Amino acid sequence: MGKKKKKKPQRWQIIGLLKDKTKSNQEIADLVGVSRKCVITTKRNYKKISVVKELRRSARPRNSTSRDESYIFRKIRINPTTSYRQLALLRIIMKSFRDLFNYRLSLIKSTRVFGISTGFFAYVTNVIVFVS
Repeated sequence: MGKKKKKKPQRWQIIGLLKDKTKSNQEIADLVGVSRKCVITTKRNYKKISVVKELRRSARPRNSTSRDESYIFRKIRINPTTSYRQLALLRIIMKSFRDLFNYRLSLIKSTRVFGISTGFFAYVTNVIVFVS
């Protein structure tokens, strides 16, 4: 079960009661109608950033970039009957080309850096890479 968001007035009420230092965390939780853990978390977040907004939660990292998504949407607009399997294959091909391109760029950059440090200026523009 996910966490239920607490409203800002509730959080400010918790902070106000905590500043009085007359009640325990459990008493504050009972008064406001939240859990003891919520009181402790609100107190910790307020001490950390001096704001009562809810901190961002971690999420699963994205597998696709916005570039991939826009490409897929473009493909679907062109041909709405494209299957998931075809789109997945297109995405894998795009990713391998992107990785290959980034690898080529890193090779070119490393040769330029090598040339600058040694005084030997040779720019490699056609790097052939075989991916197996």
